[in-house]
Amino acid sequence: MNNDSSKDRRHFVRVATGLVAAGFAGGLSRASRAAERGFTMGSDTTGRCISCQYWGGVRRVSEDGSQITAESLGWCNNPKSMSYQKTTPPDLGPMRSWTQWGALS
Repeated sequence: MNNDSSKDRRHFVRVATGLVAAGFAGGLSRASRAAERGFTMGSDTTGRCISCQYWGGVRRVSEDGSQITAESLGWCNNPKSMSYQKTTPPDLGPMRSWTQWGALS
């Protein structure tokens, strides 16, 4: 193996690793900002994780029942969803396999 191709390969791996790490950090940053402030949507929201029966995030319905507030990312527990067994933000969607959260009925 010649020395130039070995250097090129190492450079590529360093650059690619840096890009992946930056993308991951950007996603975490967005998620942590949402968790710090809370994320609010109307309780009539359909097709989004925040109002789905299968979403496992920390959330609550306002006293008047008009809004849902989420305080974290959640875990999708819907086996029909493409996001099944993945961490998702409360605003992910629209989802075809969405089912209304029982607390909203």
